[in-house]
Amino acid sequence: MLMRMQTPQNATIFEFLERTFTVGNPEVCFSYRVHFDGAEPLTFIEKITLSDAQWATKLNSAFLEGILDDLHLVLGISYYKLFLPKVFKTRIALSGTQANFFNTLYKKGLGEFIYRNNLSFADVAQFEGVVSSLRTAVTLSQQERAVLVGIGGGKDSIVSLELLKDFERTGFEVATNKESAIVSGVAALAGVPLLHVKRQLDPQVLAGVPQSYNGHVPVSAVYAFLGVLQAALGGQAYVVVSNEYSSNFGNVTHEGEEVNHKWSGSVAFEKLFQEYVRLFLTPSIRYFSLTRTMYELRVVQHFTEVGERYFHTFSSCNRNFAHNHDGVRLWCGVCPKCAFGFLMLDAFLPKEKVIGIFQKDLFADETLLPLFTDLLGYGTLKPFDCVGTFEESRVALMLSAKLWGDSLVVRTLLPQVQKEQLSQEIFRIQKAETIPSAFRMLGMKSALILGYGKEGHATEVYLHERYPNVVVGIADAKFEEEYLEQQHAFDITVRTPVIPQEKVVRQSTTATQLFFAEVGRKNIIGVSGTKGKSTTSMLTYLLLTESDKCVHLVGNIGVPALQYLLDAKPSRGDTFIYELSSYQLEDLDVSPHVAVLTSLFPEHLDHHGSLEAYVEAKHTLVRFQEGEDLYIHAQGFPVFDTWAKESFATVVTEKVLPFPITAQALRGDHMRSNVALAYTIASLYGVTDAVAEAVINSFEGLPHRLQHVGTYKDVAFYDDSISTTPESAIAGIRAIGNVDTIILGGVDRGYIFTELEKEVREQGIRNVILFPESGLHMFAHEEGLNVLHTSSMDEAVQFAFVHTQKGKACLLSPSAPSYNLFVNFEERGNRFAEAVVRYGTV
Repeated sequence: MLMRMQTPQNATIFEFLERTFTVGNPEVCFSYRVHFDGAEPLTFIEKITLSDAQWATKLNSAFLEGILDDLHLVLGISYYKLFLPKVFKTRIALSGTQANFFNTLYKKGLGEFIYRNNLSFADVAQFEGVVSSLRTAVTLSQQERAVLVGIGGGKDSIVSLELLKDFERTGFEVATNKESAIVSGVAALAGVPLLHVKRQLDPQVLAGVPQSYNGHVPVSAVYAFLGVLQAALGGQAYVVVSNEYSSNFGNVTHEGEEVNHKWSGSVAFEKLFQEYVRLFLTPSIRYFSLTRTMYELRVVQHFTEVGERYFHTFSSCNRNFAHNHDGVRLWCGVCPKCAFGFLMLDAFLPKEKVIGIFQKDLFADETLLPLFTDLLGYGTLKPFDCVGTFEESRVALMLSAKLWGDSLVVRTLLPQVQKEQLSQEIFRIQKAETIPSAFRMLGMKSALILGYGKEGHATEVYLHERYPNVVVGIADAKFEEEYLEQQHAFDITVRTPVIPQEKVVRQSTTATQLFFAEVGRKNIIGVSGTKGKSTTSMLTYLLLTESDKCVHLVGNIGVPALQYLLDAKPSRGDTFIYELSSYQLEDLDVSPHVAVLTSLFPEHLDHHGSLEAYVEAKHTLVRFQEGEDLYIHAQGFPVFDTWAKESFATVVTEKVLPFPITAQALRGDHMRSNVALAYTIASLYGVTDAVAEAVINSFEGLPHRLQHVGTYKDVAFYDDSISTTPESAIAGIRAIGNVDTIILGGVDRGYIFTELEKEVREQGIRNVILFPESGLHMFAHEEGLNVLHTSSMDEAVQFAFVHTQKGKACLLSPSAPSYNLFVNFEERGNRFAEAVVRYGTV
C-alpha cells in the first residue's frame, strides 16, 4: 500500500515541539512538527543566534521563559503557513488575552497569504486560552535614554537614526541567514554600534517544501519580539523601528477584512504589541515606530535634508535581503519598492542624483509603466509590498513634473493625476499616540501652543530656548474664536492642561510631558489627589530641603515646571517634587519614580466628562511605574488599594507619626493624612524624626487652605477657598470644629450635596451663605437655617459679622469652583480676606 504524500489538504495538527539552548552558547533552537492524515509528519527547526553568548545568564529568569515562549509562537508562523493545519498543539499555556493576541497576529499577519492563495480566514487555526493569566510581566533595569534602533538599510531607519542623535543609540539587525553589508554600512555612517541577531530558517523552507503553500508572513512581528529580547539584554528602555503612517493602509478587502501587506508594521499591530509587552513581558521596554506620524513622502523629504552621505549606501530593495542575492546591486530597478523609492526621491532631488542612486532612469523604462500605474492607483491593485498610498504617489508625481515632465512615465500618467484634488495632508504630521512623549518633538518643524495662560507663556519661552529651529505659534480663545482650527497648520500641538484632551486633533504633547522628558521620570516625586496635594507637596519640599537634599518644587504650587527649568537651571540628577492635577495627568504616558496619592472623590467632571475618566486620569500617576519605583497612598480609598495590588512598584504603607501635630495650619484628619504622607516620603530619603517634627510643627499653612485670616470682633475667620468639592468642605468643617457660619456655592458641576447638608446640620451650623449657581440647590430644604443667597462677597462677610455667635468661626469653604463670580479660587479667597479686614476693623 502506498503512503499518501503530504498536502495542505490533509494536514491535521501543527505542533510547537520544544525550544532548546545551552548556557554559554549564543544559539537557541525552536522546533515544530506538522502532522498529516495518512502521511509521515514533517519537522522543522529554526535557529536564532544572539549577539551575546552569555545572554541566558544575564536575563531575568521569568522574563527569559516568557520571551522564549512568545518567540516559539511567533516564529512558528513561517512553518504553520506551509500547510495551514486546522489545530494547534502546544505545551505553552496561554491566558485568554494572550491567546487573543496570537490569534489576531496569525489571522491579520497572514492576510495577504490567505488572499493570494484564495483561502479563507476561517482556515486559520485558533490558540486556546485558559481562564486566568498564568504569566505576569516583570520589571527590568533599563537605561532611560538608551534606545535600540532597528536598522533595515532603507531611508526610514536612517531618518530615525538621525532624529535620535541626542539619545544613546545602538543599532539592531535581524539577519536572515546572513548579515547585510547594507545595514552595516548604514550603521557605520551613523556612528552607532550594530548588534546582529541571526535568524536561520529551516533549510527545507529555503529549498522549497513540495506541495506546500507559499506567501507573505508578518516578519515585522518577529523582529518586534527579537528586538525586545535584545533590548532586555542590552539595557535599552526603547525598541525603535521606522514604520511610517502609510503602513496603516491596506491593499485589498477579502471576506470583509482589510488585507494589509504591512499589517505587522501598522499602528494596529503596534498598539497590540505595546500592550502585550506591558502585560506579559515587561513594562520597562517600550516598542514603537518613530516615523509613525509621517507619510512616506514626509519621511523622504526629511531623508533628503539630512541623509546625503547615505545616498550610495542605503537601499530599500527587498532583493538585497534575499538569501540568494549576489550583493552587487543596491537596487534591482524593476520591483515595486525600487519604483516607489525612485518616485519619492524624484520629488525632492535633482535628476542626476536620483539616477546616480539607482544607476538607471526608471521613468524612462516602458516596461515599468504598468507598475507605476499600479502605484498611483490607476491599475488593478496596489502592489503587495512596502510602498505608500496612492495619494502620496500622485503628489510625488506632481512634484516631479517640473524636472521630469518629458519622461515617459510622467508624460503618460501626469494628465490623470492633474485631474485629482490632491491634499496637503500628505506633508503634515499625523496623530500617533503610540510614540512615547519623550520622543514627540523629534522631527517637528512647527509647534502650536494651544491655550495661552501662565503655563502657555512658560512653554513658549521653553520651546524657543530648547528648539530654536521650530516655528512656534499660539492659539487661544481670547485671541480668536476659531482658535482650534489653527492646529492643522502645525506639526504638533502643545496642549495647556485646561483644554480638554478631546479638542486636540493633531499629534500633541504637554508641558508636563516635556518636563518629564527632560529631567527623567526617575528624578520626580509626583503628588496628586483631589485634595491635599499642595500641602503634601510643600511639606515634602520643606522636609527634604531642611535635610540638605537637592530638591525643587514645581507644578501647580510653584512656578510652571518648564519655566523653572530655564530660570533655576537645576543640576542633572536633582529631585523634583511635582504637584500634578488630573488635567496634567490625563495624557501622561510615564509615571514618576515616587507616586503619592492623597485623596480621591469626584471633581472636574465637567472637564473629564465622567467620574470614570477623572479616576483614570489619577490612575496615570501610578499606572506606568516599575519595580524600583515607590507608590505611597492615603488610607481609606479602596481604589488606591486596587491600584496597589495591580502595581509593579513597591507599595509603601503610610507611616504613623511618632510625634504629635501642634501646628494650627495642620488641624483635622485630612491634614493629618497629608502630614503622614509627607513624613513617609521624607523617611525614605533619610530625614530624621527630629528634623521632621521641627519642620512639620513650624508649618504655617498655605494660602486659601484653611488659612486663619484673623479673629475680629470675637469671630474667627478661615479661608478655605481651595475647597471645590462637597468632600473637601466636610473636611474643613470637621477640621475647624466650631463653625457657626459657612459660605458655600459657586460653579455648578453637578455634585451631590446630600452629605454636606447632613454635616452642616449635625455640626449645628446655624448660618449658611450661598453663592450661585450651585448654592441655589445645595440644600434640599432651608428650614432651621439662617440662609443668605448672594453674589456679593462684601454682603456675605457683613452677614457673617452680624449673625456669627461670638467665640465661634466663619468658614469660607465653597465646595464649588469660583469661575462664575471670580477669576479663580485665589481671587475668591483674597476678596474674602479683604472684606473680613475691612469690616472687622470698623
